[in-house]
Amino acid sequence: MDSLRKWTTRLTASMAAVALFPAVALAAEGHAHMPVAMWSIIPFAVLLLGIAIIPLTYGHWWEHNTNKLKVALLLGLPVLLYLLFQGSAQDRGENRLKLIETMMEYVAFIALLGSLFVISGGILVTGSLRGRPVVNTAILALGGILASFIGTTGAAMLLIRPTIRANAHRAKKAHIIIFFTFIVANCGGMLTPLGDPPLFLGFLKGVPFAWTLRLLPQWAMVNALLLVIFYVWDTMASRGDAPAPADGAAAPLGIKGAFNILLLGGVIATVVASAEVEKWYHHSRFHGIFEARTREAMKDQPAVFAALNAYAAGAAREEMGKLRPVLEKKGVKEGDEAYKQAEEHAMVGAQEKAWEAFFKGDAEHFRGQAPLVVGYRAAEANNERVEKEWMSFEYTQHLLKEAVVKGFQVAVMLLLAWASLFRTPWTLRQENGFSWAPIQEVAYLFIGIFVTMIPALIVLNVRGGDIVTWAVGDLATTYGGDQAKFLSAQLPLFFWLTGGLSSFLDNAPTYLVFLSTAQGLGTQGVDAADLVVGVPNVLLEAIACGAVMMGANTYIGNGPNFMVKAIAEEAKIKMPSFFGYMAYSIGILIPTFIAVTFIFFMRGVAR
Repeated sequence: MDSLRKWTTRLTASMAAVALFPAVALAAEGHAHMPVAMWSIIPFAVLLLGIAIIPLTYGHWWEHNTNKLKVALLLGLPVLLYLLFQGSAQDRGENRLKLIETMMEYVAFIALLGSLFVISGGILVTGSLRGRPVVNTAILALGGILASFIGTTGAAMLLIRPTIRANAHRAKKAHIIIFFTFIVANCGGMLTPLGDPPLFLGFLKGVPFAWTLRLLPQWAMVNALLLVIFYVWDTMASRGDAPAPADGAAAPLGIKGAFNILLLGGVIATVVASAEVEKWYHHSRFHGIFEARTREAMKDQPAVFAALNAYAAGAAREEMGKLRPVLEKKGVKEGDEAYKQAEEHAMVGAQEKAWEAFFKGDAEHFRGQAPLVVGYRAAEANNERVEKEWMSFEYTQHLLKEAVVKGFQVAVMLLLAWASLFRTPWTLRQENGFSWAPIQEVAYLFIGIFVTMIPALIVLNVRGGDIVTWAVGDLATTYGGDQAKFLSAQLPLFFWLTGGLSSFLDNAPTYLVFLSTAQGLGTQGVDAADLVVGVPNVLLEAIACGAVMMGANTYIGNGPNFMVKAIAEEAKIKMPSFFGYMAYSIGILIPTFIAVTFIFFMRGVAR
């Protein structure tokens, strides 16, 4: 009973952390420098509400894609201007660079979706394929397997049109598209880094390629459960359907436009090859040039570094003086491992505050200490140049790398899409029900989503650690320095927090934020064989599962979700509204994810 109560408490705290993230982030505003104002998140929230509500109130007006673009630009433009012109010189510089990076990500995102949309539109499955429950379940199962190897977007674009045509005679078919989104466009893509962008970014950050096979139990459980639910649902829904129209003798299945399958493989190969392009960049002369300039910019700062570190050490001693009585009450004494960890945390925090005050020009922070004030005044004239050059060189190098990698991806994908358009007869595309409207809808809406999402991602990056402390407590004061117990408490939190935010934000940067947060938690007392990129395996499993699975919770949780919806609506299938879709996800997915939490993320971290 105690164990069940403890597990239920962890799960409740984790789900509350997701719901209360904005409030916790706002309450923690004074803890670290925030490059954007909290109100700058509002346009993103308004855009999401618009996507949910406008189709219900002004449905005919919303049908025109140009009106979707108007809404996206109306809400995106204020955020764009804010990022370009508001804030301190340092904040403006960082925000502008983030804006450039986001626009490159948007172009790459549309190039990937667009190329897969064009190429898959040239693949026509022929023959007698009737959407009976067993056939539909088999299609979803096949898509759930393919998603891990050709990506959720690739599998969704390949199979959505055959699925729609197979069920053209069905009266009720919206549920088929919804489960298709759950399985093929999201939960199926967990077994390789090719399956979903967060896993591919983890691979680029050092997670072994085969590591994702550790997610096989979670993948099997979630997809098997969803397939069983779907089969029962589809069987019940099909009882009132008229028999499929007779169209002569059964024809064997076949494929027209098979050349496009090779092009589809080319898109997947391009994604894989981008990792090699990134490695090439790091060994290129451009990388060396920026490294040399960064060292040159910082060479005259050792005296200031020493003064700031000396100040931070004093501030850390003061902090430990306040914390010592609390630790002693818990039986933690000076020299204990937990005490040493608390000292390390205090020093890191003091260093961050000192550096932040220095770069903000806040001499008062140093409380009149002569050596630091003298050092500050002596370096004040040089400080702005050093900070600008240091940050500019570091981030410009990052942007150049992104431009090279994403430029390679976009160029090759556009070439492959052109080859598909050139080689595939337009009559075949017409027979396949192809039109440009779905990709236009996604491109128009997501330009607004990508821009308005920037402040929300910045807040997440700055405040991500605050909600961890709020939800599960501090290592020293709450867990008495027991690192394994501390990390075990994080598992359901990281699963739900990564997943809950991935339902509305881009799941790739959300994954990276919580991977970075997990790497900062420490691993003392954890079995070294159970670590990957400085994180316990089961903790990274929680982050990865949350990012991939819970992208299915909303239409905007993962790129192919909205594309699948748009293609279905183009085929005259009446899909549920934004909130209507969430009703399905709350009723079906959330109980499934609760089961995943209890089975996989309550067992603790190996010691």
